Amino acid sequence: MSTYESTWRLKFDPNSANKGIKDVTENLNKAVKQGNALGDCFKRLKAIDLMAIDSSVQNIKDRLQGVSDIAIKNESALAEVSSITGVVGKELDKLNDRAKGLSRTYGEDLNVNLDSFKTILSRLGPDMGKSDKAMGTLGESVNVLSKGMKGDITGATNAITTSMLQFQVDLKNPIKAAEESRRMINVMAAGAKEGAMEVPQISQALSQAGGTAKLANLTFEETNAALQALAQNGKYGAEAGVGLRNVLIKMNAPSALSKEATTMLKQYGVNMKIVSDSTLPFSERLKELQKIGKNTDALAAVFGAENIQAAQGLIQSAQYQEDLTQKITGTNVAYEQSKIVMDGWSEKLRRAKMWLEDLQIGSFKFTSVLSAGFGKIGR
Repeated sequence: MSTYESTWRLKFDPNSANKGIKDVTENLNKAVKQGNALGDCFKRLKAIDLMAIDSSVQNIKDRLQGVSDIAIKNESALAEVSSITGVVGKELDKLNDRAKGLSRTYGEDLNVNLDSFKTILSRLGPDMGKSDKAMGTLGESVNVLSKGMKGDITGATNAITTSMLQFQVDLKNPIKAAEESRRMINVMAAGAKEGAMEVPQISQALSQAGGTAKLANLTFEETNAALQALAQNGKYGAEAGVGLRNVLIKMNAPSALSKEATTMLKQYGVNMKIVSDSTLPFSERLKELQKIGKNTDALAAVFGAENIQAAQGLIQSAQYQEDLTQKITGTNVAYEQSKIVMDGWSEKLRRAKMWLEDLQIGSFKFTSVLSAGFGKIGR
């Protein structure tokens, strides 16, 4: 036996070797178990956590898309306003800012207010749009009046523009013209409160009778009182407007009356100079006609058979109209009604929503970049 072999035999211990192998095996088993556990963790991460991450990314994408949709609708509405009215650039931005302010204050959708602006400028002329202050005042009148009309912005816009056009409000001074809308909404709201005809019906009636009433020198208050008097007699909306118009035409043109009508008026002692005098209050002119108020033959001869009901209703309600005219003059009814409605929780929530949408539109440039980024992540 060589010296090397003897030395190896002396140093080699089989028991120690077996123990070392056992330790290595145990360590390998532990490592395998740990590896399996880690693999299970990765499996769970893939199956659950990655799903949650994907869901979170999708939620963020949806929120960002919602912001983009709101901003895009705003841009589209602005483009429509610009295309119809010719308002562009900084003036268009000012109109948008006014509409945003109205939405935050009154809780109405921004684009609905822009649609109202579009209607106002289409009807009253694009020069109104050159004054963002005037448009702000008109927009305020629309929103205030609408609160007493169950939020009907379109109806309120129609009522205001119809009133201003029919009564020939001077539009050369946009700010002064816009201020006139405040008086008009209070008159209509007060008339609706005291009488039997609602604002949309008043608007329809004014579209028929407003111009004639203006020519006959009736005030806006007198005209509303006359229409409410006709409503008391069962005539509403356009029908009431046509009735008032036809009666006014006959009252203001005595020379056009038939010989039969003229004879009857003389027999009853009616002074047609008083009836046709546009400088007198309308109620006073009607009171002169009360001399024939109960004679249907005379009423038919003067006003035409088709207008007997309207003429009789107006003549007999002369005192009611006089009293109502005083009640609806110089009031603040539209604003008072608006405040009552806006104190409700639903209105407060609407305003909060509009504040949030305004913030979203303001952050559109930033969120559009994020949206593009998350779009790539979600692919």
